[in-house]
Amino acid sequence: MLKRLFIFCLVFFLVPAAFAVETPLDTKDKMVGEGPKGRFTQEQAQEIALGVVPGEVKSTEGWWNDNRYYVGVVILREDGSIFDVEINTLTGKIHNIAIDSLVPGSSLPMDVIAQNIAEAVAVSHVNDKVHGAAKAEILKSQIIVHERQPVYRIEVKKLVHKYEVLVNAVTGKIKSFKESD
Repeated sequence: MLKRLFIFCLVFFLVPAAFAVETPLDTKDKMVGEGPKGRFTQEQAQEIALGVVPGEVKSTEGWWNDNRYYVGVVILREDGSIFDVEINTLTGKIHNIAIDSLVPGSSLPMDVIAQNIAEAVAVSHVNDKVHGAAKAEILKSQIIVHERQPVYRIEVKKLVHKYEVLVNAVTGKIKSFKESD
């Protein structure tokens, strides 16, 4: 009986280990190379970007991120503003629009949410975060560029405290919330 158990262990545990193939744990060399990058080429990505931000294409660059291939198109508008439009080549949708340089007085190329909606989001956020019976009131509101993104900077007062709320002008999400002086 012991002899059979020994043979069983030898056959099922040690023999397969002797024929195992060593696989490296480091997979950096196994990254997806220049295979299919999506349904949209760099030229098509440029056309999509120019449809959103009209101007002259200055450069185009592609990269992999999370098994998705993106194309970044840097566009110079006639007014001198520079935008970086990132496009997902699988879906053809705009992933991000960053503002590299915005000439004062020029308009934003993308649709932004209405200022009153951003203000309502900011007031609601302050009322949720700061306890008290009083309702928050807006002191000042303007659209600015923060970290290369268009945002509404909204100053809100509740009770005796003032707060600065940054609301993303494209998505309507809160970017930052802090008490101001």
